[in-house]
Amino acid sequence: MLRQVSCDARLKSYMGTKGRRITIFASLVAVVFIGSWGVVFASAEKMLDISPRPESRVASDKPVISVKWLNIPGVNIKSLSLFVDGEEQAVTPPSSGTGINFVPPQGLSDGEHKVKVQITVGMGVPRELEAEWSFEVDTQAPPLGLADGNNFFVSNGPNAGVPIKSEPGAQIEASINDEALEPQVVDKEGNLEIALIGLDDTNTLEIIAVDDVGNARSVTVPVIKDETAPVVNSIMPPEGEVVRVVTPQIDVSITEEESGLKSLKLFIDGQEAVSKGDDGSKRIVYIGELLSDGEHTATVEAVDYAEHITKKEWAFSVDSRRIIVNRGQRRLYFYRNGELERTYRVAVGMPQWPTPGGSWKVVNKQPAPRWINPGSSWAKDMPKVLPAGPGNPLGVRALALDARAILIHGTSNYASIGRAASHGCIRMRNGDILNFYPLIGVGTPVDII
Repeated sequence: MLRQVSCDARLKSYMGTKGRRITIFASLVAVVFIGSWGVVFASAEKMLDISPRPESRVASDKPVISVKWLNIPGVNIKSLSLFVDGEEQAVTPPSSGTGINFVPPQGLSDGEHKVKVQITVGMGVPRELEAEWSFEVDTQAPPLGLADGNNFFVSNGPNAGVPIKSEPGAQIEASINDEALEPQVVDKEGNLEIALIGLDDTNTLEIIAVDDVGNARSVTVPVIKDETAPVVNSIMPPEGEVVRVVTPQIDVSITEEESGLKSLKLFIDGQEAVSKGDDGSKRIVYIGELLSDGEHTATVEAVDYAEHITKKEWAFSVDSRRIIVNRGQRRLYFYRNGELERTYRVAVGMPQWPTPGGSWKVVNKQPAPRWINPGSSWAKDMPKVLPAGPGNPLGVRALALDARAILIHGTSNYASIGRAASHGCIRMRNGDILNFYPLIGVGTPVDII
């Protein structure tokens, strides 16, 4: 057909001016026709303009998928099909114009999506164009927070670097106490440090992270300046004290007024002890197992959120020895480390001179006791003092209690053992008290029940 038009034009060129005009017009038509088909038979990449761009990211779950083509005279769109993730979409080719816009009605999930477009064009002879590409939907704001996971930051001085975590490449805009800081970009590991200078005692840090498609997240971080370490207020038991209980009460109180306590630990003899404590009470209490008799070292370690560390070490002794005298059973029981170690038969006070009940303690030990007249009615005819020896009523050993004129002592009157026979003292056989005496120390508790 192209060739036929050219031949006719040449024949008419011999017909003068009018013929020459026809020849020029026909040649132009031929050039346009050939050019149009050259474009039609070009690649889809050259003919189509697509959006979103291949391998790009968009922040909307309903992005505008746009396909535009060149406006070619005489070339029309015979058919058009659009596929998103393999599913054909309801798209009607326009009767005029140079493109279509499609918005997924249900929205797209975050992640990669594939688009395919097929267009049939032509001027008599159909020509199919096809393009495939993918893009990513990202509607999630970038993660943002302090690197240590806390929701506040503590500085131990007026200047600090605040480590944060966010999406690699995210732009960070920050302000401290409403004063804007220089924007920064998160590194490829997701880390960034925000420099703060000239902090007040309390401060407010505002941080905004924006990813490359415009998703944004903001956080507000209280910033506390803490330049002082925790202070140990009190310890229990005090330095050098002898603790006479099976499970000693070890109790430490702390003062920390600025950032608060990050950790509070108690160590007994170098090993971390089972304890309970909290930042609110600023107190730690030992709740561990029994401690053996003897000297022990306690250490408390308090760390605040500015990483100031305070340590306090002191020594105390545990003496778990305890005597229980059961008047009704006429028995003396000796306990150590919470366990019954010895049992002895004893004599207790007569009804008119009863052994006093209560909690007492040993105040002195007498290896060769002298008997001193107590001035009671029953002793009015006795000497003021009887020296140590076989005839002494206190026997071979005596333990004086803080109960007035009451002792645990030996006796040679074995017939009284197991009876209410004394004037208030607790009698033991001489052989028993010789065995018992070395086990007892000054201060040993004595419960008489």
